[in-house]
Amino acid sequence: MGTGITAGTLAKLSAIKQIDGYEISTVLKQVYRDYSAGTLDLTNNRKINLIWQDARTGLSLNNKQYDLIQTQPLYLKQAGSSLLNSLEFFQLVKRRLKPGGVFCLYSNGTAEQAFTVRETADQVFPYRVSFFEGYLVVLSNDPIEIDEQMLSNQLASDDPLWSEISKFPPTSTGKKIMALLDSPKLQAGVGTLIITDDHPLVEYPQMLRQRVRQTQSKLLLPTPKAVLTPVAMP
Repeated sequence: MGTGITAGTLAKLSAIKQIDGYEISTVLKQVYRDYSAGTLDLTNNRKINLIWQDARTGLSLNNKQYDLIQTQPLYLKQAGSSLLNSLEFFQLVKRRLKPGGVFCLYSNGTAEQAFTVRETADQVFPYRVSFFEGYLVVLSNDPIEIDEQMLSNQLASDDPLWSEISKFPPTSTGKKIMALLDSPKLQAGVGTLIITDDHPLVEYPQMLRQRVRQTQSKLLLPTPKAVLTPVAMP
């Protein structure tokens, strides 16, 4: 859940009926009380079900399936970030997705860290697209359909969230959003650098850089862009 910006923003989408938000840090209870506006008043949002529990444990114990699952470790090099990027966790998420469901995660680290996240994800999910040079990764058990016309139709709708998106210059048209899509699809490796619970490779960026150079020397890896900047369109 964090500060609740993602959950609060998604809740604006008319198609969203309920959001289960996991948070392990109870310090945020006071943050939610003291900064209601800054956290989008999430504790009073009827769409949001706030669960004070570790997200991975909660997902393991709850057999509920979802249309959308989203995670974002703050920094990939922090201790424990691999627990939300490991092969075992991705396998768990795969079991919790409904048909046609998608899993979104962020690779906010080095080019090598993002590469390893993609390589691990590709061992589990048959379909992957990404945005912002691999910063936002979207995975699914089923084909992911996205095109300019579909986006244009959503932007022209009366939905509160799509209305906000349409007012932001870099995402104001379907063409601009499609320009943010990584096309052609970003490369992954051959399964030699996999994040597992016992081998948290992603948490050690310097070592990982050496390993990638040794085993995947022919790949040109982009650095994920964490900041959305205006896109110059032809």
